[in-house]
Amino acid sequence: MFMKWTAAASVLLLSLQLFGTEKNEKVYERGVLMDIQSKENCRTSFQQGTSKTICSDYVYYWVRVGDMVYKGWCHDRLITPCSIDYTIHDPVEVRFDGSKMLIKRSDGKEVHTTVEREDRLVKSSAEKESTGKITITSVPGEADIFVDGANVGNSPATVKLAPGKHKVEIKAPGFKEWVKEVTVLEGAELSLSGTLEKD
Repeated sequence: MFMKWTAAASVLLLSLQLFGTEKNEKVYERGVLMDIQSKENCRTSFQQGTSKTICSDYVYYWVRVGDMVYKGWCHDRLITPCSIDYTIHDPVEVRFDGSKMLIKRSDGKEVHTTVEREDRLVKSSAEKESTGKITITSVPGEADIFVDGANVGNSPATVKLAPGKHKVEIKAPGFKEWVKEVTVLEGAELSLSGTLEKD
């Protein structure tokens, strides 16, 4: 009887260990940070004839993983840091844990968000070609735009580019040159805005 109980307990323990290992496995997927927006949300409560307003800074992240775009949010009341110095269009690593989305930079720093929305990208016939679009604006306007060393016109401008990394330069007389490396994905549309500093 003791042997049967020991064998049954061993099988149960092994099953729990296997289940726990599978459940806690950290699998990161490659993605691209599409956009970041911050917003202050305030609420007012009334108690004993007095009002109290509490405000929280919410940060929203849009991340593309494969053909899916996820929108996640976090706020400054969370224990983990909410706002990390991310750059739009940079590659990131993403891990999902239930309704949570962890976004990790190349240096290992990560932000924990709650997934609010997910959308599948649907390509139109016009987008099926292997290019992406990038819309470039600048302050000041009418600045010269160079992509990979070639002049593509003045800002604002929309440029079709092959998937991959590209160097964008914005130049205007009396201002320092603005340079940014971006990653373009097939069928994706990106927005890039450069503010030039005076010489």
